[in-house]
Parts: sequence; structure tokens; C-alpha cells
Amino acid sequence: IGGHGADTDIIVASAKAYLNALNKLIIAQTEGLEPVHANHNLIEADQVSATVVLS
Repeated sequence: IGGHGADTDIIVASAKAYLNALNKLIIAQTEGLEPVHANHNLIEADQVSATVVLS
């Protein structure tokens, strides 16, 4: 779970981000969802393929 907050004051921005993350966690818990860590990759590297064509 991650949160975002914006303000010119770093303390206020941090508090907003923290509260945003807490709200997301509460919503996830009330909906019976498992929270995902903010740094968790939702797509694994072996699930992605790409082809580069240079002309």
C-alpha cells in the first residue's frame, strides 16, 4: 500500500501521504483484499517480452 501527498511544507506532505496510505489500507481490509506492498512488482519479468526493430 502506498500513499501520495502534496504540499509546499514537507511535514504536511508527508502526513497527507501517510493518511492516504492508511485510507487505502482500511479500504482494502474492509473489502477483504490483500494489500500489496508499495514496492511489489505486479508483473514479473518473465511475463514480459518485447521485440526491438531497428531500421
